[in-house]
Amino acid sequence: MLSAIEETQTKNVSVYQEIIATITSLVPADAVYLLGERHAGCSSNSIFYTGRKQENERLSFLYLLIIANLINKAAHEWQDQLEAHCKKIIPCTTIVLNTENFQHWIREGHPFVCHVLKTAMCIQQSEGFINNAGIVPRYLPSMAESILAEGLNMYTEFMAAAELFRVRKQNRLACFMLHQATELGLNSILKAGTGFHYRPHT
Repeated sequence: MLSAIEETQTKNVSVYQEIIATITSLVPADAVYLLGERHAGCSSNSIFYTGRKQENERLSFLYLLIIANLINKAAHEWQDQLEAHCKKIIPCTTIVLNTENFQHWIREGHPFVCHVLKTAMCIQQSEGFINNAGIVPRYLPSMAESILAEGLNMYTEFMAAAELFRVRKQNRLACFMLHQATELGLNSILKAGTGFHYRPHT
């Protein structure tokens, strides 16, 4: 008879298989990495943050999908479509990257890719896919400091613009500037901390 932990682990493997089947039925993925998961009890683990080890039920997953041919769709469109289909099994957040860009980042020693290859669980990989976990990141602490400084400067400027529009009672423009300030600030923190920067729109 399986223990509670063994039953949970078996269930997780089954969920992974269902997710992979769902993804590959929509688009051929060169690789799928599990970046993180959220557990019952509001506990989360990811390749960027490791909390207390949990064996209780998984409530959602964070995946990185490497896709060679986006088939005339933007990455964020694939993300929306894949998340909608995977939600029927379990809620998922997906990051979609083009294979060519991902492999270019491998050759460049990009910090995000380095961390993924070193830490994340690869749950699906096509034959011939380049996966060199021995790469050395070229992302120096000074680069992170520069990114944060630039982001803080942009944040400050947009906040100043928001205050100006507020004084002029241009509330819609003030809200837009606040939105931009928040987005720039958060993106700078994410890029400095993980090496990854994502633009959901142009």
